[in-house]
Amino acid sequence: MEKTIKATVNSKELSFNVTTEEYNQYINEMQMDNKIAPAKNFLVRTVDKDSKKELSELLKLPGLEIQLASKVINDFLPDITIEMGK
Repeated sequence: MEKTIKATVNSKELSFNVTTEEYNQYINEMQMDNKIAPAKNFLVRTVDKDSKKELSELLKLPGLEIQLASKVINDFLPDITIEMGK
């Protein structure tokens, strides 16, 4: 699966090209004591080349990595209904 996701952060337009492989790599990189670096790496890997400068400036804001990665991932993932039997 591949999806282009557009976001506006502090009036800056960003575009991300997310694939299942990039999403899986992000999840695999996350550790109990390391969440900021994988989120930043995910954003840097998936940002469109035309949005790299804007993202670089925004990454100076504390907490942006987690907040933005979360929004991008939520937009990427399909709606799935899971029902468990008893």
